[in-house]
Amino acid sequence: MTTLDVWLHGRRVAGVTDEAGRLVLSWAEDLLEHVPAGSPVLSVRLAAQPPSVRPPSALVRAYLGGLLPEVSTSPRSQLARRAGTSSDDVLGLLAVVGGDVAGAARFTAAGSPPAPGWLDPLADDVAVRRHLERARDDERLGDGDSSLPGVQPKTALTLVGERWHVPRAGSASTHILKPELPDRPALLHDEALSSRAAEAVGLRSAVSRVVEFDGFPALVVPRFDRHVHPATGQVSRSHQEDGAAVLGLTSDEIEAKFGWHRPAANLRALAGALADNGGDRTGLLRWATLNVLLGNTDGHAKNVAVTHRPDGRVDLAPVYDVSPHAQLGRDRLALSVNGRFSLAGVGLDDLVAEARSWRMPARPARATVEDVVERFRAWLGEVRDAADGVHPASEAAIVWVREHLERLLA
Repeated sequence: MTTLDVWLHGRRVAGVTDEAGRLVLSWAEDLLEHVPAGSPVLSVRLAAQPPSVRPPSALVRAYLGGLLPEVSTSPRSQLARRAGTSSDDVLGLLAVVGGDVAGAARFTAAGSPPAPGWLDPLADDVAVRRHLERARDDERLGDGDSSLPGVQPKTALTLVGERWHVPRAGSASTHILKPELPDRPALLHDEALSSRAAEAVGLRSAVSRVVEFDGFPALVVPRFDRHVHPATGQVSRSHQEDGAAVLGLTSDEIEAKFGWHRPAANLRALAGALADNGGDRTGLLRWATLNVLLGNTDGHAKNVAVTHRPDGRVDLAPVYDVSPHAQLGRDRLALSVNGRFSLAGVGLDDLVAEARSWRMPARPARATVEDVVERFRAWLGEVRDAADGVHPASEAAIVWVREHLERLLA
């Protein structure tokens, strides 16, 4: 029987035990001395309660499992082999990589406080390239001690000064690096460009860039849940959770994050969770509008997140993983807009109607949608050629987005 302690901001907040596949979470005895009852702790679905109150096992598994590489993927299988357990043994896997996961939570063996860990330096760009190639070809997350959700090969590294390091044994990573895929060389450049579009339309964005390491391109994404002190270089963690955890979606189905597979995955429920926990829904509407304008049909529940404030409120997290996937023929939206999944069938009025279903007043909803459209058009007008920072590999995406926008506004 595996038992782990769960730590948040230096304090033990819970213990979790695997009882024959059922994950049982017990809140710490002193939790309510520090956190008001009912306030989100690990998740908006896992709020502070007395130790005698046990959250539903399904919600515990949804949150914890969502911190790991997704089920039925090679990274999950590789991690299971490394841990010497099965891929559905959530606590067994977190026992290996639970020191550096999405958000500020840390997982340790019962009775053991989090260790500071250490950093393995990568000597030069050649060493970084080799590390990235392992992450891409062996899909082992670069052999690091961090856990990253998702399907695309990636690795978590820590940047100290100008040198990259592999975080070990719970040391905090600062960046996520995605290696170029041989069959999709434009993917990285499209995502970097799209992260700038998100910033241009008024969203906080994890603005990324493509960097070559010994001639090997990789997308470098700064982690919005990590903060480096400018004077000391010390890395601190802020808490966040993705939309799948917010909605309590199972982590045992890789497609549960898509609304066409699980109706519970929808924008209205995400908006409700924000409103119920002191957050502003306007950012979510901006994100949904950007997805339509950009053709980001992969905006599923794990590609949106909320950040947790110290006072218990939540906000929309900086935007990440946005890209014009529709240019590749993927017309079906991951989350419906006004009940519509076909991108070609969604207009600006549908975005306003969607926001109205969240009980947003019509006037500010329309004003928000129109503001995003105008900002997006202005940004797109400034993006002309490689001299403006657009890689030639993304020229096809720019052409598609311009034509799509013309059709949408016709």
